[in-house]
Amino acid sequence: PGAASAGGPGAASAGGPGAASAGGASSAGGASAGGASGGGDGGQGRSATDLGHGVLDGAREMARELGVEPETVVRHGLAAGPEIVAAAEAVEADLLVLGTTARLVGGQPFLGHTVEHVLAKSVATVVVVVRPDPTRANGARPPAGGST
Repeated sequence: PGAASAGGPGAASAGGPGAASAGGASSAGGASAGGASGGGDGGQGRSATDLGHGVLDGAREMARELGVEPETVVRHGLAAGPEIVAAAEAVEADLLVLGTTARLVGGQPFLGHTVEHVLAKSVATVVVVVRPDPTRANGARPPAGGST
């Protein structure tokens, strides 16, 4: 049994045996999968794959500093959610940890398409770490009729 970690838009993370990791959050503990997002990311013309490998390099170093020798994988797909679920199933992960930013859509809390897909489709336990929306300083409400 292992754990998986996934983050928001971006490339994959690193881990060690028995776990899957995907998205933009760093982790130490298992195989890693993710799809880098190539648009509007300051990549200066770098491909999504190059960006993914760059994030993995940083996460791999972090894992090694924590005494874990990571195994990493960059996966390609149309959406991160299905790739995270497939990567977790491939290593029989029993825990996925995803990061997201809380926001309101139509007045309702929305965790993001990737998180919602993984919550709906994964057979593993899913833990979601929610970061407050930085555009709503001190918990301020969005303007009437608007959403963030």
